Amino acid sequence: MLKYFGPLSIDWTHGIEKITQHSGILIALRNIQEQDTEAVKSIMRQYELQFPEIVINYYPDRWANYFNGSSRSEYWVAVCGEEVVGHAGFLFNNDLNLYEIVGVVVSPKYKRQGIGRKLLDKVCERIRQRGGKKVVLFTLGHPGNEDTLRFYKSTGYVEEKYELDYFRPGYSRVTFTKELV
Repeated sequence: MLKYFGPLSIDWTHGIEKITQHSGILIALRNIQEQDTEAVKSIMRQYELQFPEIVINYYPDRWANYFNGSSRSEYWVAVCGEEVVGHAGFLFNNDLNLYEIVGVVVSPKYKRQGIGRKLLDKVCERIRQRGGKKVVLFTLGHPGNEDTLRFYKSTGYVEEKYELDYFRPGYSRVTFTKELV
């Protein structure tokens, strides 16, 4: 069950979850479609510290595998009207034998309205439905990304590891996990 803060209504129409937030904005969560991918990459590019081009370049193959059904993954988008305003997904990490949450991003003009939290709730719900009991996510730990670390902690993720200078000097990797109940 998704948790919400403030007045809202939920209406399921044609498999799309519609959520009216306290600000009155109508947001729909749905599976990503091929025509959404450029919009998602555009949102990612607005967060150069969190989504350097090398990271963005993973997504076309990930999405292609999802679209052709050849992976244990799902990708969701948040839309406001016709505009894609957020994205989150998961894939199965064979090395860890866990589902890994990837690509959590919300358009800057829609930040701090609960959309990222709702996307995380949705992907965790879908992972639970697949039998997942714990998830992992990796993010960058460098100056300028402190809000991201606080966000994950505020949504129940536990920092498991901080690997200093993992990618290059000044760019560390932070590992978070969450038990799904």
